[in-house]
Amino acid sequence: MFRRKAVLLGIAAIFACMVFGLRMQAQCHDSDDWSVSFNSSSNTLSGTVKNCGPDLFCRTTRITPVADSSSSAFDNKDPNYPNELSLDNVYQVIYGVKVYDVSNADNSTSTRDCLFNYGNADVHTGAGNLLQGLVTWTSNDDLFSCTQYGEVPDNDQGILECSSSQKIHGLTINGVTVPIGSHRGRVSFPVSGTIKDTDCASGAETFNGSLTLQDSTVHGSKTDNITVSLTGMHLTGQATCATSDFISLFTTQYDLRVGGHYDQAQLDWKNPGEKMKIRTLQFVSELDQ
Repeated sequence: MFRRKAVLLGIAAIFACMVFGLRMQAQCHDSDDWSVSFNSSSNTLSGTVKNCGPDLFCRTTRITPVADSSSSAFDNKDPNYPNELSLDNVYQVIYGVKVYDVSNADNSTSTRDCLFNYGNADVHTGAGNLLQGLVTWTSNDDLFSCTQYGEVPDNDQGILECSSSQKIHGLTINGVTVPIGSHRGRVSFPVSGTIKDTDCASGAETFNGSLTLQDSTVHGSKTDNITVSLTGMHLTGQATCATSDFISLFTTQYDLRVGGHYDQAQLDWKNPGEKMKIRTLQFVSELDQ
């Protein structure tokens, strides 16, 4: 009798576990069941190019995000099978200048809204260059992720941790190899040199600017909707087309972003007084040969 009762109790326990497991799986498909939901996106390159003449008339071209991949809170994508977008080669000529040329663009995103909430947005490229070789690299791998702090939803639901690990091989600036090593986010290098420009009477213009690695911004802190943006390589500066006696004919301002990552997180439960905030941002770039 005792043995039969024990068997029945065992079967009941197994059944209860199965029901609980199925219920948890079902909850994973409904983002409203958990406290924080993510939307993620990644792209190979984006930016703006602004050209201004001596009469102060300006024209601006926006570079639409290249190979843009995105995942929403309702996707619940397995990180082993993310949303992925790949292109063999991408380049663009703007105002007489080849602004960028990148090979093997490969971007992927995934989100999870079940117990371990996160948003992943990764960027991989082969060889590439900006402004006809002022900045070049042989490969770039940039992994980015934001997660809800803690293993399960707790009393303080809206705390996030974000991190990125970037590895750039063969980075050069105006033909000079950038020394290898690891750098924290927002390290910056000066960039200068000449650019061939068919629209410039002399055939070339002079550029001065800077390259920033792992450049990040946070919007929406202390609200119920927060966005962390990260740019793997951010080139900004101005090129000047001048006559032989240094009279400026026009200028071109460049804002070029290689490896764009965006993670947006919002509270599913609008508890009174609860707001989103960032606990840690850990961004590291490793330069290798």
